[in-house]
Amino acid sequence: MSKQMTLDRYYGIVEEVITELGTQAELCRSLDINGEVIPGQWNLVKGSAKILADVYTTTEGLSYFCVASPVMMITASDPSKLYEKLLKLNHQMYSASFSINQGWVWLRILRECEGMDRKECRSTFDRVGWYADQYDDMLKNEFGG
Repeated sequence: MSKQMTLDRYYGIVEEVITELGTQAELCRSLDINGEVIPGQWNLVKGSAKILADVYTTTEGLSYFCVASPVMMITASDPSKLYEKLLKLNHQMYSASFSINQGWVWLRILRECEGMDRKECRSTFDRVGWYADQYDDMLKNEFGG
C-alpha cells in the first residue's frame, strides 16, 4: 500500500471521529492562505478549548497523528512557577502532556499513525479536549495569559 493511501486511511478515521463529535468534518479542514484545503489538518472546538488535529509524514517517512490545544499565551516575565506547575500536571495526566512553543502553552498527544483505529483516535480527541477544557481557565487565572 502506498504512503498516500495509508495517509488517506488515517484522514478518513479522523474525519469519522470529528463527525461522531457532532461537527461536520469538511467544515473543520484547515485552509491555506489561498483558501485551499491543507490535507491532514483540522480545527475544532471542544468546550472552551480550540483543538487542532494533524496527520502527517516526516522526512524520514514516518506518519504521525497529533491532537493539540493552545491553552494559553505565556505573559509572565519569569514563567518558572508556570513551568513547575505544568511539569506537575504532566505527571498526573495520561498520554497527554503540556509543551511550550512560540510563547504558548500547548496540551497535546502525539503518536505514530501505524495501528491507530477509530477508538484510539476518538480517545485522543476526548482526552486532549477534556484536559484542555479543565486546565485552560485554571492556568490563565493563576498565571495570566
